[in-house]
Amino acid sequence: MDYSHDGETIRIVARRTGPKSFGSSGAAVELTVPARAILSLTTSNGEITSEGIQGQITARSSNGKVDIRGAKGKLDLETSNGAIVIDATEATLAAGTSNGDIHFAGTLDKGKHTLATSNGSIELVLPAAAQFQFEASTSNGTVTNRFPGLQPSSGKPGSNRLAGHVGSGSNADIDLKLETSNGGITLEPAPSAEAPRP
Repeated sequence: MDYSHDGETIRIVARRTGPKSFGSSGAAVELTVPARAILSLTTSNGEITSEGIQGQITARSSNGKVDIRGAKGKLDLETSNGAIVIDATEATLAAGTSNGDIHFAGTLDKGKHTLATSNGSIELVLPAAAQFQFEASTSNGTVTNRFPGLQPSSGKPGSNRLAGHVGSGSNADIDLKLETSNGGITLEPAPSAEAPRP
């Protein structure tokens, strides 16, 4: 494993050493970094997990799940064969996988957001009072919106295409594009917190 440090940048690279052999090699790396660190994480075969990072995260995996928890800020996440699971606040989101589900729960910052998969479902859970515009499409599946007050601009609920806006305020600030080929798309409000028991 190679380690290098240049200013505020740390690089850790794991490569197979010794003679070539059949089969795959592996390495696991666990880092503890400041909460506001900017991360660029890449693996060919393996899961990427991040918890509590409040800085920008770029994650790339060819074969593995991407699991981001307690994040805040810009998230650029991509894998070929694996699910993407995100729990974040004030996120600016670009998430894509070829084979796997995408699940987002949290809040979105103003701007454009994209969630795309070829073979998998997309589930987006936002606060019940969220206001946004969206365009959602699937080839084999349905688009389900569970937010009240949907004002559709094209398509219809329960079909494979639906676009419109939710809420009565300025919806153009949050713009969502959701796409899959084989799977459903669901937009739903987060459950309200239960009142504390006496």
